[in-house]
Amino acid sequence: MRRVGLTVLVLAVTAAIAPVAAKVGIGTMSAADQATLWTRVDDWARADSLLEFCGTKMNIYKRGWAAVSPCVETPSLRKVGSMFRSKKSEYLRILEGNYNFAGKKQAFCDGFSPTLKEYARIINASIAEAKGMCAVCLWC
Repeated sequence: MRRVGLTVLVLAVTAAIAPVAAKVGIGTMSAADQATLWTRVDDWARADSLLEFCGTKMNIYKRGWAAVSPCVETPSLRKVGSMFRSKKSEYLRILEGNYNFAGKKQAFCDGFSPTLKEYARIINASIAEAKGMCAVCLWC
């Protein structure tokens, strides 16, 4: 009987929340959380540029959008995407300028090989985690 009561309570709360579904956005974040967001965008752009420069396309932005779009406002996603693409382009220009010879590029990428594998692992796990968190969001 207790289990039935709990189930009814959960269903009632879920039904009450469902009509006011809302997505989160940058504007709902504290200043500290926004600063953390932009630091992470920069970190991910740097990692993605290194991976792409060395031959591994991760499609971070596309995969990230698909993972979190159910629970994040579209204007916020666009703002993050704009910053991500800008930073990634900047890092790719730097890499291409510094390692523009085939042998130099290969030596650089070979030296970063273990790091690049770890970046890819972390990126894949983070995107999967974000997707899972949005899938169980009670307010989205």
